[in-house]
Amino acid sequence: MFITITIVTSLLLILILAWWNDKSNEILLHHYGYNFDAMSETEYYQNVSPENLKEVKKLEYNNMGIGWPIIALIAFMYNLPYLLIIYLGNYFISNLRKAKKAE
Repeated sequence: MFITITIVTSLLLILILAWWNDKSNEILLHHYGYNFDAMSETEYYQNVSPENLKEVKKLEYNNMGIGWPIIALIAFMYNLPYLLIIYLGNYFISNLRKAKKAE
């Protein structure tokens, strides 16, 4: 039961954090005046002030590539072995302690 709750909780946390990372970049780009519906590079940046142009290009670059669901899946696959090692380690240690008390 404990492992199921842990896996579901960590999956939800990873999904929320991956989504929020993507959504916050989109919110910042919109705040800086980035035009998502543009057809050319000059139209993308026409509403962006010159002092924010470097930051907008960095945020735009971060939004390119694989999407947030794939990022969340990869993060979860890296997190799952850690959860299993901790759970199994705790299980074996508690069984060793019970065996020592029974002696």
